[in-house]
Amino acid sequence: MTDVYDSHILYVNRLFVGKMEKAEELGKDLEEIIAFEDIPDEMLNDFYEGAQDLVDTYVTPRVEAMTLSKESEEIEQKSTRRRRRRLGEKVPEEIQGTYQRARDAFFDGNLNLAFSLAKDIMQKCPDAAEPYNLLSMICEDMEMPTEALSFLVKAAERSTDAEELWLESARIAKTLNKLPSVVTYLKNAARENPKSSESLLELYKLLNDDVDDNRSLSFCLSELCKRNPLESKWVKKYSKYQYQAGRALDAIAILQVYTDNALKEGVQPDQKALNLLSSALLNEGMNQEVIDLDAKIVEAQPDFRINAGIAYIRMKQIEEAMVKLSPLKKCDPKVFLEAFSLVTDEL
Repeated sequence: MTDVYDSHILYVNRLFVGKMEKAEELGKDLEEIIAFEDIPDEMLNDFYEGAQDLVDTYVTPRVEAMTLSKESEEIEQKSTRRRRRRLGEKVPEEIQGTYQRARDAFFDGNLNLAFSLAKDIMQKCPDAAEPYNLLSMICEDMEMPTEALSFLVKAAERSTDAEELWLESARIAKTLNKLPSVVTYLKNAARENPKSSESLLELYKLLNDDVDDNRSLSFCLSELCKRNPLESKWVKKYSKYQYQAGRALDAIAILQVYTDNALKEGVQPDQKALNLLSSALLNEGMNQEVIDLDAKIVEAQPDFRINAGIAYIRMKQIEEAMVKLSPLKKCDPKVFLEAFSLVTDEL
């Protein structure tokens, strides 16, 4: 068995004096159930009988005690989180009533009834996401995160609107330190909702801090730029990433799209993004494009105009270059030392 499962068994042993053997059998049953795409009725019945014994001896009294207790803030937060786990779709009519009863039973702490109803749902709608979602919550309530994750992934795969289910899968996988899986689930969540950046922001932090995955990082930054076209932060990060990977033209295209979008919306483009674009164009020998960009920008810092001046110098148009470089006369050479050096070299 895995370390996670072993730790779960130890946890169960502390809570269920004399129930160690039953808890181990229940855990094994769950592991077998998870391996099946279409769960056999006989296996479900065996698991149901084992779960009922555990529920009758521990789960229901525990939930009742928590309900009466004033010191259950942590449990209340956990319950609130679970209540936010939704399937984001209309439950099929033939199982609406049963599914609602199953959810109510789960939140009332009656796990044996919830499990029995989930089994009925699977028999009526084998491709429905609801029973797998409910089984996942039952397993999580029993402190069995590995099994909970397996069921939850099956639910997400069957759901037509699975963003939140994938986010929940990522959360559980992270507690199990399954970081590659976390990356996959967050990408799945992002694909489910093209208008949201929640999963992408979480994914970027993970890739930036803990996981080295260039392909996923490229996907993440690309999507953040698409979903936040006027947010220069992601444009600068993505263009730098492309440039460092040797894809200068791709980096230029990213910056150009951002600049055009900002100007179209009447927003002054970010100065650093403009400098990155102008410098990249200049480095690629695209002198006319540098000049065209300069003409689009009404307001800019003096160092932005320098690239246009250099482009004019390279095109042997010295008078035009001096016009663009004239702001340097008012600048402190110590502050703009690099700019003065570049102009000197070009002249």
